[in-house]
Amino acid sequence: MGGQQTYLTTRYYDEHSHDFQGEKTHMFSLFGAPQIPAMPAYTTETIPLNFGGAPVEVHFINVLTQPLGLVCGS
Repeated sequence: MGGQQTYLTTRYYDEHSHDFQGEKTHMFSLFGAPQIPAMPAYTTETIPLNFGGAPVEVHFINVLTQPLGLVCGS
């Protein structure tokens, strides 16, 4: 499950920041959104999630450390 551009937002990071202590970030950018600058993110190896009550393990998902914010045109 998931794809190359699957990521978890800062909400997940805020709730699980202790899981990332001592880990290194990398720069993550959204494919097809060059107006949004790259931002620091972590990559998790495995995260247990529930979808519709069914447990699912997702692997190698990016976790953003900063909000994407809104991009407004001029």
